[in-house]
Amino acid sequence: MVFNKIWNLHKNNLIRFIKTKIADKSIAEDILQEVGVKLHDNLLRKTTINNYKSWLFQVTRNTISDYY
Repeated sequence: MVFNKIWNLHKNNLIRFIKTKIADKSIAEDILQEVGVKLHDNLLRKTTINNYKSWLFQVTRNTISDYY
């Protein structure tokens, strides 16, 4: 599945990035999970994503902003 390939490639970098912004480990993991859901939803809608890494980090930044 495309999701698993993309997610496994980027999730470790994403969680490290999130933890630089969010001290609480469980909240950081919740944010990571929310980003994963957003990726999954966009793949199902067949949204064109040219660069998954850039897209994921932008979504992660926005999700962190939404948290605050």
